[in-house]
Amino acid sequence: PSPAPPQVCEMSRALSEDFANVLADPALGQAASAFKAAKGPHAQADSTVLGQVLYRNVFQPVRREVEGRKDFERRLADRKKVRLDYEAFRRKQVGLLQSDPTNKSVYEGNLEAAAKTFARHSEGVARDVAAVNAERQQMLSVAFAGLVLSQLEFFSSSAGGPPGGGAAGAQGGG
Repeated sequence: PSPAPPQVCEMSRALSEDFANVLADPALGQAASAFKAAKGPHAQADSTVLGQVLYRNVFQPVRREVEGRKDFERRLADRKKVRLDYEAFRRKQVGLLQSDPTNKSVYEGNLEAAAKTFARHSEGVARDVAAVNAERQQMLSVAFAGLVLSQLEFFSSSAGGPPGGGAAGAQGGG
């Protein structure tokens, strides 16, 4: 196998640095920082194999997580629409309150019911955001572990060489 181009080694170092910066767990952040420090500028690897291992252990889990966020993004877009509808309804009811004070209790009731409905919807979205943030930290932890595992797999397999080769093969050949 040919040595990896500098950009593959740099990509591995940059991923390590990114994980060190975004992991909320202090222990994992320290591990990511140590891993980043260990990824020296002279690390070499076969870019095809390393790319495949990184794809399997890091990029596929991240992609699955991103794909799973589409439903959440749709709910956020719905919340924006609900907010616009609520604001329009509130303005209309306030206008009616001012123009038709005889039905004040009806309009106030409508405003109170709409405010409660909007608050319930907002609380649901806030719970979703908290859950997504927790899931994101979990996914980042898994992806970081995947990065470390990828490096371990790659360097373990490249150090051992092909079956029947390696140090034992070299000793028997000469």
